[in-house]
Amino acid sequence: MNEPVKHLMIDIETLGTSGGAKILSVAATPFSNPWGVTIEKHEPFYEKINSKSYALNEGWYEDEGTVEWWAGQSEDARSEAFSGTREPESVMVELAAFITELNPATVWAKGFMDTTMLEWAFKKYGIKTPWHYRAPRCLRTVLKTFGSELDCGSHYLNEAGHVPHNPVHDNDYQIAQLEELFTYTRLVLE
Repeated sequence: MNEPVKHLMIDIETLGTSGGAKILSVAATPFSNPWGVTIEKHEPFYEKINSKSYALNEGWYEDEGTVEWWAGQSEDARSEAFSGTREPESVMVELAAFITELNPATVWAKGFMDTTMLEWAFKKYGIKTPWHYRAPRCLRTVLKTFGSELDCGSHYLNEAGHVPHNPVHDNDYQIAQLEELFTYTRLVLE
């Protein structure tokens, strides 16, 4: 890395949409913008969790509607999401250590669901949230506010190997959207 990482894009795949839903996979992709709007991505953190490894009666749940939604996704997406072998607590400990070491100024996600659900999981396992409370940023809000007329990052979706709902691929797409938006609007990512 040529300069310290200032930003992090997070994406998770889950079996629900609020705190306590089982997390299937998580990716955290560090990125920086050493030359203004050109974004430099760094090696991501990526782990898949075994959905059967969540302890019973500890507040974790599976939402029936989300389970049905997964049934309608591609075989590649389902295979990736449900092939986890890791225990959730160990993944959360490793994720927190990864983020703490980076100490990003901003933590981006497409909506606040991902960061909120991770904060719930960290609290559940007695882990300090590894980002400052002012660090979360919502990519969806920025896109709706400044890029409603743009089709930011859509070229990335057509690249070979992109699997929707793979958190690493989704992070790459979301970072491409952010970079393209900042290029067109001349906004500066700080």
